[in-house]
Amino acid sequence: MNTNIKVINNDLWAVNFNYVEMEYIKELTFTKTNADDFMTITRDGKILLNKAYDLERSISIMTAVMSLPDDLLGTKQGFYTYMRKRIPKWEKKDDKWIGLAIEYYNLEFQEDGYKSACEWEKKRRSVKAEYIKSNKKFFGIDKIKTLFKRKGV
Repeated sequence: MNTNIKVINNDLWAVNFNYVEMEYIKELTFTKTNADDFMTITRDGKILLNKAYDLERSISIMTAVMSLPDDLLGTKQGFYTYMRKRIPKWEKKDDKWIGLAIEYYNLEFQEDGYKSACEWEKKRRSVKAEYIKSNKKFFGIDKIKTLFKRKGV
């Protein structure tokens, strides 16, 4: 793996987009992105963050959102779960308490960031599912079945 690529998890990577444009990083290609963009999604469903920006907060937000199941993405319940992950002291608090704390501490802006991150994550999951579906014939069980048929098993 190229040392200019930071793997946060399997689906979230950080890379300097300038390096990709200048072809220093040949392992990655993506379209509709320039060096000033903050984030993009690869054809195989990975989110790439641009290392040209300070990513500490973004990584924390995205990893919290990426851990949510599909049914919670973009929902109020998902937002409360997200806040529990972002603020460890709130981990054992109930939804009502978190709602009141958000109002008290004027953290309503957190919900905007959460919704934006959820939109990116929904798109990533959709792209990844489409990629897996389109490549199913080349990877996985279909390839194994074809090999067995060739061998006469």
